[in-house]
Amino acid sequence: MKRSVKSVIASAAAIFMCAAPAISSVPVLPVVESITASAAQYPVALDYMGQGYAANGLLYRFNSGSTVSLVGRITNVSNIKVPAYVTINGINRAVTKIGAGAFRVTAIDDHPDWFTNHHYNYTTSIHTVDMTAAYNLTEIEDRAFQYQTFSTLKWPTNCHITTIGNSAFEGIRDLEAITIPTSVTEIRAQAFRWANLKDLQIPGGNANTPALNFGSLAFGYCTKFTHMSSGRTLTGSPDAFKGCPFALRPFSIF
Repeated sequence: MKRSVKSVIASAAAIFMCAAPAISSVPVLPVVESITASAAQYPVALDYMGQGYAANGLLYRFNSGSTVSLVGRITNVSNIKVPAYVTINGINRAVTKIGAGAFRVTAIDDHPDWFTNHHYNYTTSIHTVDMTAAYNLTEIEDRAFQYQTFSTLKWPTNCHITTIGNSAFEGIRDLEAITIPTSVTEIRAQAFRWANLKDLQIPGGNANTPALNFGSLAFGYCTKFTHMSSGRTLTGSPDAFKGCPFALRPFSIF
């Protein structure tokens, strides 16, 4: 039986449409596979909930320029290892700051998904903070480690940190000894107030090492101090060591 030209064309079109592959939907955010990273450089996932970039459980956010700050945790990481760079969209970004309140312990420790300052902040305890590789750091901002409990703090091997912010290590519980890097020129108000420190070392550096300036109550009420030593010129607020054991309070240096 003869078929019309129209019926032949219609049949061919139907066969073609059935054979064509279905087009799958494209996800809004691509899946980033796990990649092993060096200690100094981490690849990161793309935009994390519109708030930053995530790598190895830590959260980073752009500063005003092309550098980034470490601003918190998105998983319950207890050993913080700060890199020199994170790689975002194929470009290495220097980590220059630990952001304000990044690892601050709050009063709601039973809510680790607490959302504050536009990023997730896990409030449980940290065991160690290792900045050995983080040679691009210049500042630890206000309340960055306030009320934390870690006992181990490692400064960058090649340290360029100049500023320790207000209340940055206030109330730190288990850290017993600290050596202030010679790059640090300012320890702001209440930076180590109420810390359980026993030993404070301030090396002298060399003739070109600048004076170290203390804000009000920078080490206020650190009642467990048993030893302090300094080889640098110290300036700043006369109450920087208020509440410390009297014999160790270096008021005469201001």
